[in-house]
Amino acid sequence: MTDRPHLVIVDDEPRNTYAAEASTGEARFSHNSSAEGKEMPGVMERSRVESVVLDLMLPGEDGLSICRELRTRSQVPSSC
Repeated sequence: MTDRPHLVIVDDEPRNTYAAEASTGEARFSHNSSAEGKEMPGVMERSRVESVVLDLMLPGEDGLSICRELRTRSQVPSSC
């Protein structure tokens, strides 16, 4: 476990995920990345998540639906 703030990044575009990982790593965040939102609930249960960066245009379940579901369980800040 790390004392660094934890960030979850959900984006299906690898270049966007890579850019977010690189910039958050420089800012000393730990992070999990996923191309799909279905992995997010497990990460949220296992980790103390400080913030979520969520792509709205995901394949399958869209990011807005995932954000709405997230709001029913958490008040973690998110960027959608």
